[in-house]
This record gives sequence, C-alpha cells and structure tokens, in this order.
Amino acid sequence: MASTRWPDFMSTYQLQEWSATYILFILWCIALFVAPFMSLTHPRDVLRSAEAAYSSSTTSGAAPAIAAARGSETTYNRAVQLAKNARLAFLLVFASTVAHNLVSDNGHAPSHATAGITWATLAFELVWLLVVAAGHANSVIYDAGALAVVLALQIVNFGLAFPG
Repeated sequence: MASTRWPDFMSTYQLQEWSATYILFILWCIALFVAPFMSLTHPRDVLRSAEAAYSSSTTSGAAPAIAAARGSETTYNRAVQLAKNARLAFLLVFASTVAHNLVSDNGHAPSHATAGITWATLAFELVWLLVVAAGHANSVIYDAGALAVVLALQIVNFGLAFPG
C-alpha cells in the first residue's frame, strides 16, 4: 500500500519564519493576559486615595500606603511597557514574514538568510522582553537602542524579500 503524504506547501525556511512569528504572537498574547493581573486596580486611583488619606491624617500611617501605591504604579507601567514591546516585536516580524510569503509567489522564496535573521530578531526580542519584564528598562534610550537593532535586522530581512 502506498503511503499518503501531505502536500509540501511551505519550504522549511517559510515554516521557520512562521514559527518565530507565532512565538512572538504567543508572547504578545501572554503579555496582554498578564498585564491586568500585575496591577488589579489602576495605580493612579490607589495613589490618589493614599495621598488623600495621608493629607487628612496627622500621623504617618498613610506613608506605607503611598509607597505601596507607587510600587503598584511601577509594576503597572512595566506591564504596559511589556505588552507594547511584545506587540511591536510581533508586528515587525509579522510584516517581514508576510512580505516573504507574498513575494515568494514571484519566484523569490524565503532563504537561509531570511530565516536566520528572523530567528536572530526573535532571540534579541526575547532578551529585550525579559529585560522589560524584570524592570531594568526604565529609560527611553534603552528602548530606542533596542528598537534600532530590531529595525536594522528587519529592514535587511524585509529587503531580502524582494528580488533585484
């Protein structure tokens, strides 16, 4: 009996690019899911109520509440930043992957180089998302530096999609 085989619609390089894109999509979904739980109430409301309690009381009993509210605000901002960075990472890789698959119909399919650049971008973005999640990326300069590296990789990757 002859074995049936599924048709091979995608090259291994296309499969690798879509796998990296899907991993970033899953990370974005996880970041969107986790962000609300990192701060159950919006920190500005908590901070306002703590500062109101502190200004109305003569004791320093509300000072720990203000410190906790500011810590909650930091956690909330970190969660929002993580979700934004995960979304940006996914959209950049998704754009180049779609470009490779659209142009591949014209005879210029994804190659070893494009798959390698996609995986390098994924690895860099994983490290960057871990840095953001750990709270060590509080500067715009860090975000701009990471974005410059990712954009450079993806511009090269996007350019490789087009022949000539």
